[in-house]
Amino acid sequence: MIDHDNYTLIVEKKDPALLRNIVKKWIQMGYDVCCYIRHESTLNVINEFFGFSLAPSSDIYKHEDKDIMIVASLKQPARGREVQVQSIDDLDFYLIRVIK
Repeated sequence: MIDHDNYTLIVEKKDPALLRNIVKKWIQMGYDVCCYIRHESTLNVINEFFGFSLAPSSDIYKHEDKDIMIVASLKQPARGREVQVQSIDDLDFYLIRVIK
């Protein structure tokens, strides 16, 4: 749990297969899927695994109360060099809930 600017972020590491099922349900319920990833090989792997067709984005995310997001992180980041994400196994996933 992280407190920031009067918001609390609840962070849980999640299995990507579980997240895929959760996201499918969210989409069926009419929730929007937004993308803040600009790294193309990461986004390609995520699109393929989740069945998305999201475009790279340099938009800046500003949290709001009750937001739920999924954050993808490289399992083995490499400072100063371009990393090519080959599979979903190269990434860790976190489910983050924003609470005011």
